[in-house]
Amino acid sequence: MTKALTALAGLLRLMRPWDWPRNLLLLVPVAFAARAYDMALASNVGLALLLLCAASSAIYILNDVIDRRLDAQHPLKQQRPLASGAVHPAAALFLAAVLAAASLALAWRFNGLFCEVLAMYLALGTLYCVLLRRIAILDVLAVGLLYVLRVNAGAALLATQVSVWMVAVVFLFGVFAAL
Repeated sequence: MTKALTALAGLLRLMRPWDWPRNLLLLVPVAFAARAYDMALASNVGLALLLLCAASSAIYILNDVIDRRLDAQHPLKQQRPLASGAVHPAAALFLAAVLAAASLALAWRFNGLFCEVLAMYLALGTLYCVLLRRIAILDVLAVGLLYVLRVNAGAALLATQVSVWMVAVVFLFGVFAAL
């Protein structure tokens, strides 16, 4: 495989598509809305899910850039694209910036309320990567909030609020997943 194809495959791996199913939490409020036959809503949900996946990939990439030196010393993680040197950190940061900016720009044109939730998701995710994951209790709480923001993104598409119970269950699920 040529170096360019290796780098391209590395960039795709950095986006962590296997972690995107977490973003399906966006569908929870939509499922409770009982609007299964609303094709306009279905297309909006599809676009929102794509934008949330792009935003989450930007956070995953930032996390991997920050961890690349530690990952290089780990027996399993040393095979990751940044740790192995298959992808240059500048290229990874560029991709993260493009994904974050594009997701926000498209979200702004698409749905202002969804854009606000997506911006909060990106801000908290960035804060988590840079600081919160190093503080024992805050790291777990931040992960729980990131899960809640995924659900709130779905509620934003419906211009509705999520019930307190749904927030509590999803938050506790996120905390459990982090632990």
